[in-house]
Amino acid sequence: MVLLSALLLAGCVTNGVPHAGPEGQSEAAVAAPANLDVRSEELIGLPPSALAETLGQPPVLRRDQPAEIWQYRGGDCVLDVFLYEGDSGSQVVHLEARDGRANPLAPQDCLMDLAGGAATG
Repeated sequence: MVLLSALLLAGCVTNGVPHAGPEGQSEAAVAAPANLDVRSEELIGLPPSALAETLGQPPVLRRDQPAEIWQYRGGDCVLDVFLYEGDSGSQVVHLEARDGRANPLAPQDCLMDLAGGAATG
């Protein structure tokens, strides 16, 4: 049980340094994504700048070469956005979403959850 707990906690570390949001806020206090009036499939192919305009800066950013993973958290879900280098630079190639118990969710469902959090503040 202790080993399982340690492994789960290790998965939460991002290069050993927690990512702080704007003005030094902790990731839990970072504002919700900017514009969630988007379909999940529309995110595929976006460069980092367009992704940031659409979803906001990620509260958690992890680099696992060759991928860069932007993570957004809603009330009931976690959305991971995977960016890889392509012919025209870094771009979104994959999305994964899960609930609080790590059960897979449709990315669109998580985007809707994130939008609900943004609407309620």
